[in-house]
Amino acid sequence: MTPVAASIPSNRAMLTGTALARTGARDRGPLASPLFYTVTALLFLASLLLVHEAKAMGNLCIFSPVEGVVLDHGKEVSGAVIEREFVWNWGKERAVDQTSTDATGRFKLPGIYRRSLMASLVPHQPSTLQSIVIRLGGQEYKAWGFHKLNYDENGELGGKPISLVCKLEQEPTTQNGVYGICEFR
Repeated sequence: MTPVAASIPSNRAMLTGTALARTGARDRGPLASPLFYTVTALLFLASLLLVHEAKAMGNLCIFSPVEGVVLDHGKEVSGAVIEREFVWNWGKERAVDQTSTDATGRFKLPGIYRRSLMASLVPHQPSTLQSIVIRLGGQEYKAWGFHKLNYDENGELGGKPISLVCKLEQEPTTQNGVYGICEFR
């Protein structure tokens, strides 16, 4: 056997580990590779980040909870229909719900939330058109018109809950980017 051939271990020697024993190396296998641990750690951290982000952004606030009172020249209006509508551009969704004012003119609408893994992972500008209309005695009053550009609960008013006083005799105005007859409490 030539000197070069003698230094190359045979397949049998590689399987039994005698080649490693001759060179003094130890067989630690692929699990001992620093690259393996680095890649595993990066994959683990990436999966944690994705799960965290999906949970954080997975619950998207399309329209924050709304409460308010409807007044007509200072008097509380019972039985007025409060109709809320939104158009969510990302989800290509349009929806309408409604409630009525109680005996004291008060109303509440729960928050509207959606889940979207794609919306939580793909960078985009949130965009939801929102409106609230008050219907009473054949008349329609524009209470709220807003273009929401975030998914934060109470993001419409910079973190403040939506609490309204809607005066039917008032002309619609724009206040803090919101168009309508309602004032913020």
